[in-house]
Amino acid sequence: MTGRHFVRLVTLAVLASGLGSSMAGAQKRDPDTITNYARNDPRMMAATAEARATLTEFFRHFADPAPDERNFMVKFDLNGRGDARGGAENIWATNIQMTDRRITGRLANRPIARGYQIGQVVVIDPDLIVDWGYYRGAVMQGHFSTRVQLDDMDPVAAAQLRRELGW
Repeated sequence: MTGRHFVRLVTLAVLASGLGSSMAGAQKRDPDTITNYARNDPRMMAATAEARATLTEFFRHFADPAPDERNFMVKFDLNGRGDARGGAENIWATNIQMTDRRITGRLANRPIARGYQIGQVVVIDPDLIVDWGYYRGAVMQGHFSTRVQLDDMDPVAAAQLRRELGW
């Protein structure tokens, strides 16, 4: 793929638990951090594959959460498999609701795509989900793309985020 084909990943700067992060070399937009990864980045491809392979596990916990499980969220491609320039905008949604196989959630980051805004309720196509997460006690489950992004963050910020995620 050429340099024009990339995936925009928006790191959720403020999860429902109030955590924050800063990434080295990324465009900083308060409160969100945007990082571009090549569409064929092997680390992100592996993270997405793991998230997709375990999505039924996420939905099982979502449907019947244990008493200590909370803050369910998914990351999905807001552009629907990439925009006309070949880029995807993978963004977190919280306040997930599911009825009759229809998934909705609130955009947890400030979108780049026109026509959307933070907090907006959107319908989420399950085929476009690229990551998921929820807290079990004090430990974030899933968040496979975040685990990759930690390697690209400023070490101090990454250590702080790991603590806040219980990792």
